[in-house]
Amino acid sequence: PDQPGTPGADILHALKKHAPELAELATAMRERPQCRFDVKYEATFAALLPHVSVLRNAARGTALRALAHLAEDDPAAALADVELALHLGECLANEPMLISQLVRIAIQETALQVVWEGLADEKWQAPQLDVLEKRLAGIQLFPAFQAAMTAERNLANYMLLNMMKNKGTNWQEVFGLSGKESKMLAMAPKGWVYQNLVSFNRMHLKFTHRMVNAKARRVYPKIAGEFEAAVDEIDRGPYNILTAMLVPALNQIAVRTGAAQTAIDHALLAVRLEQHRLKHKTYPKNLADLPGAQPKDPYSGKSYGYRAMDGRFQLTSTGWNEKDDGGKVVTSEGADARPDFRKGDLVWKSPAVDEN
Repeated sequence: PDQPGTPGADILHALKKHAPELAELATAMRERPQCRFDVKYEATFAALLPHVSVLRNAARGTALRALAHLAEDDPAAALADVELALHLGECLANEPMLISQLVRIAIQETALQVVWEGLADEKWQAPQLDVLEKRLAGIQLFPAFQAAMTAERNLANYMLLNMMKNKGTNWQEVFGLSGKESKMLAMAPKGWVYQNLVSFNRMHLKFTHRMVNAKARRVYPKIAGEFEAAVDEIDRGPYNILTAMLVPALNQIAVRTGAAQTAIDHALLAVRLEQHRLKHKTYPKNLADLPGAQPKDPYSGKSYGYRAMDGRFQLTSTGWNEKDDGGKVVTSEGADARPDFRKGDLVWKSPAVDEN
């Protein structure tokens, strides 16, 4: 602007150049809510996914604009942008590629930050809270995790079988091998590849398909730990080498997905707690006092931890270590410290909650 105003107003001014595109997306969300991207799944792990970065960037801009609207005391406009950000993430809900689900989680986390800011500053009013409750209740990550694990298995089977037929992607492109190594693998006996297929599919059947149970809405860190140990013990001989290349780190996706679903559950509960506060002038003593069924902690299968004090509240999950750490959050070391989702509790905290 010619003259600087408030930070929120200046950000809204800067984002005006993107208004037509964001308006088009918002219209599409209302009129054509379903979406499907033309992914060439037959290319297996070499399939191009150019849309995921577009969706993430659009969601970042939308979330930023929502925060600016909140700062300018316009919760209705902020809600419209939060809805759009959440929708952009859910455009990837039915896409069975791991990277798609990781980007979906990243988008939802960006949108949840806006939800938290609005609750912390008590900007959301009853009409906005009603919409947020409906949106958040519809986000379920575990079915997509199971679909992604199935896709990882099916795509690898398809790829390896095609390689044996000298079709599709070659060894060099998929595994980043040298030309000499690629030629050697191309001459490998079919039985050698079939043995790897057996080993690879056993790993999926025994572990990755059981780390998360979408129907039970549970995460099982013990099975993920067994998978990690089994990966470390894989014999890197010719009958298992491809398995060793294809399965590592899949348990980390379970860690990420469990933490993300917990954050969504916490946001949903926080919205319902705020609805209760607006209606009764106080937060309830227990989550059971909220109307209807509430989401359970996917790690314990029990109710989330909850305590209210001094007009604020805290929600906790036992997290990956499956024990109550008293609301302690563990972060990584270094300048770019982030929560360590494998340690401590997973927490949604209002600003005034006593750190002790």
